[in-house]
Amino acid sequence: MKLPNFNLCITSYLLLIAFGCKGEASNEPATSPEQHEASESQAVNTNARPKERVAYGSNTYEQAQSRVFNWTQQLALEVPTMESRGISQKKQLAEYLSLQLQLYQNGDANAKKQIRETLKPIHAAAMDPAFHNLDSVKGTEFKKHSMSYMRIQYLFDQLGFDTSIYKEELDQVKKRMDRHLRTRGTWQRWAFNNYYDLLDYDKPRYLQNIQEFKGVIGDRLSMESYEIDQAYELVHLVFGAYNYGAKQQQTLLNADDFDYLKGILPPLALKYRSKNNRDLLAEICAAMSMAGVQNEELDKSIAYLLNVQNNDGTWGNYEKYREREGDDIEIKAYLHTTMVVFDALSLYHNNK
Repeated sequence: MKLPNFNLCITSYLLLIAFGCKGEASNEPATSPEQHEASESQAVNTNARPKERVAYGSNTYEQAQSRVFNWTQQLALEVPTMESRGISQKKQLAEYLSLQLQLYQNGDANAKKQIRETLKPIHAAAMDPAFHNLDSVKGTEFKKHSMSYMRIQYLFDQLGFDTSIYKEELDQVKKRMDRHLRTRGTWQRWAFNNYYDLLDYDKPRYLQNIQEFKGVIGDRLSMESYEIDQAYELVHLVFGAYNYGAKQQQTLLNADDFDYLKGILPPLALKYRSKNNRDLLAEICAAMSMAGVQNEELDKSIAYLLNVQNNDGTWGNYEKYREREGDDIEIKAYLHTTMVVFDALSLYHNNK
């Protein structure tokens, strides 16, 4: 069985989300603009030099982690002004917190203390009533932000912050959250299912028997059928099953599904490694680690990702957009790429 596909194509929602364009978009993590050109009407500096990279073959996980930590400490998030700067407030905050949680869980006592200090004003901004506006926004805006909104509470919980105020605000939109799930696709329902469990919410009928709907995994697509959209759906089904790596055990995938994943994920990694698509490659590597797919291609892909880190701790090359976006390009583009790559590296490192 298969649910309808309510997702916009990746190219469309990339421009809508990553660069703050107006229009309807899902709240999915966007594949990076590194793989998609901006529209011709948006001026970019095509002569811009990329950031300086680490010396080839010299990087280690620990060094990469230190660079990412230093980068996040100077990142100017400023939650109250994000929307006015063309930044998707809840989506980018969720990505930022996801990255900080990975650093927190893999950091020493001093790093944990510094991360919590950095997050205190960000936590305060997220507890402010002005942040909790989902009860008054239009349906397209609600859909765009709803998953990130639920995820933010979960992330603050994991980071040890009080979220009682946030939970009260979330309770106010729970009925609307229930109703909107009828518009969501398969992997999105799998993801929402995690948050309903974690928040101990009663589940609407749209989250009942979700194991019967498996999207491209259930369809057993051949390698030749996979383009970016299908690969994106595949990895996010795995993420939904494992709550982005937070769950060691899952109940949505069976033995036959794992056999399929073991056969399809390695060639997908090779495909997108050869295309230098760091975002999607990182997400494929993360899915492989979650699903227990350990092989030579995963090793090669992780080594590749380590070798293409920028000296400042980020991954990606978006400098041609800096003239237009200013330093906000760090949040609009580099944040997503850095988050997904460091997540893949951490899952791999911790599984060794």
